[in-house]
Amino acid sequence: MKKLVVFLALAGLLVGSVAGPADAQSKKKKKAGRTRMERTIEHEYTLGSPGIATGAGVSAGACLASTVEQTGCVNIPLGPGEVFVKVSVADSSGAQPFGILAQDTDESTPASEIFAEFCGETPQPIPVTPGLELRVSLYEVGPSSCPGPTGTGTMTIVLSNLP
Repeated sequence: MKKLVVFLALAGLLVGSVAGPADAQSKKKKKAGRTRMERTIEHEYTLGSPGIATGAGVSAGACLASTVEQTGCVNIPLGPGEVFVKVSVADSSGAQPFGILAQDTDESTPASEIFAEFCGETPQPIPVTPGLELRVSLYEVGPSSCPGPTGTGTMTIVLSNLP
């Protein structure tokens, strides 16, 4: 009887030691197998956004992208899984125009809330709130930390599921 108990205990340890690493390997493969999905939007502009970025972190001006397509402002509905954004700007002035990212995260206010500012490009992908429209705006003149004027050019906006 003792031999049977010892044999069953050893058999259990042997099966557990083989199943454990196999389980860990399959988890690694699943995590490593996540596919990056991206959507790139190129928006050409001939003038800066008609809005103003206020000190309160609110994009107070109307984004007229739907009526004046060449402004440096675009509203983008986010698709499923789009949780990061990266923006780069190629402006004819050669300068780094001042831009903002905003979403309407506070329904009690009439404007969109600015959650990021950039000069010419975002240094890394920035998280966005899924399901909310994203506003990207370039202003005619930025703060002293980003003095480049907005001329004409192209904004490249990359939305993705991974940073």
